Amino acid sequence: MSDPLFGANAKLGRAKQHVDIYERDLLAFFKSYSEAKMIHIDFEAPWYAVWSEPFPKPPVGVVLSAGDAINCLRSALDYLVCELVLKSGGEVTQYTQFPIYRAPGKFVEAVSLKNRRNPLAGLDRKGNAWALVERSQPYRSPNPISHPLHVIHALSNTDKHRLLLGQLSFPRFDRIDWLAWNPDAVLLEKKIPALQPVSHENRTDICSLRFDPSGPDPQVRMNGKVPLSPTIGNGDWQFAFTAIGNAHEYVSGILRSAAVLFL
Repeated sequence: MSDPLFGANAKLGRAKQHVDIYERDLLAFFKSYSEAKMIHIDFEAPWYAVWSEPFPKPPVGVVLSAGDAINCLRSALDYLVCELVLKSGGEVTQYTQFPIYRAPGKFVEAVSLKNRRNPLAGLDRKGNAWALVERSQPYRSPNPISHPLHVIHALSNTDKHRLLLGQLSFPRFDRIDWLAWNPDAVLLEKKIPALQPVSHENRTDICSLRFDPSGPDPQVRMNGKVPLSPTIGNGDWQFAFTAIGNAHEYVSGILRSAAVLFL
C-alpha cells in the first residue's frame, strides 16, 4: 500500500532544504558587512545624529530560497487536505486546499455547504480530519498575524502571483548600548524615529542625542554593532526571518498528527 502522505512529506523535506539554505545565506550576508563603514555619527548642533548609509540588498538567491520554502509548505498542506478528502470518500475538486483564516467567521463562510468553492468539500465535518484542520487555524492563536499558517498564506500568495519577497532589516531601539559617550557628559534628550527598516537606497536616521552644552565634550562613538532584526515579507506583512523555519516546524506537527488518521 502506497503512503498517502508521501507527496506532502516530500514537499516538507524539500522545504527544509530551502529553509536551511535561506537561513545560512542570510546570516552569512549579515556577517559579511561592516557596520563601521555604514554607521556614522555627525554633530548637527545641538544634536549628535546617528545614521546609516543605504543597506545593501542580500543576493537574490536568499529571497528565492525563502519563497521556495514557503511554497513547498503551502503545497504540503494542500496535498494533505486532498488525501484527507479522498480518505473520507469525497472527491477532490479544483477548490480543494488547506484553508487558512485569521477570523473564525471567514473560516465558517469559506467551508459552508452553500459555498461551491468550499476548500473542504467532501471532508467529514464531524471527523478527526476536519478537527485537525480547524484547530490549526490562525484564529485559534492569541496573535493570528504571527501564526505560522498566516506567514505561509501571506508570503506564498505574494511569491507565487505578484513579486519576489523582500528582505528588510529593522534597527532595535530597546537599547542603545552600542553607543558610548563621555560618562561625565549629561544626556538631556534622546530622539528615536518611528519604527522603520534601514533603507536600501537612502540615508536612514537611527537616533539623535542632545547633551548639556555646558558640560564636557560628549565624545559620542560606536561601542559595538547596531542590532538589526532581519525580516522577510511583502511590504504589507514583514515577519522575523526565523518565521519560515517556525512555519516548517508547525507544518511538520500537522503532518505528524495527520499520519495517525491513515493508520
